[in-house]
Amino acid sequence: MNTKLATSRVRTGQWADIIKDCEESGLKVDDYCARHDLSRYAYFYWLRKVNEAALTQNGFVEVRQQVEVSTCYPSPKLTVSVNEVVLGIDENTPMYLLANVIKVLKNT
Repeated sequence: MNTKLATSRVRTGQWADIIKDCEESGLKVDDYCARHDLSRYAYFYWLRKVNEAALTQNGFVEVRQQVEVSTCYPSPKLTVSVNEVVLGIDENTPMYLLANVIKVLKNT
């Protein structure tokens, strides 16, 4: 493993601990950052990076049982198939969520 990748993983792990501590503190992010002399912008940058790392780890998403979608949700207005996974999309689907799911599926 190269040094840059190792450093990035360590940094991501450190920020994952900070983010968890912030969430468990019950403080608003701005208050937590001020109390711990952290940049609000750095916090949200690393929050995004930590979330992306969690999504791309091998084995993070595991499907154990196939569920008939039509029994759980109304029919989607659009379906998208990525790597044998079919996504149902309607006007209430957040675009950022759809983009992140497709990105993860393309990388698997």
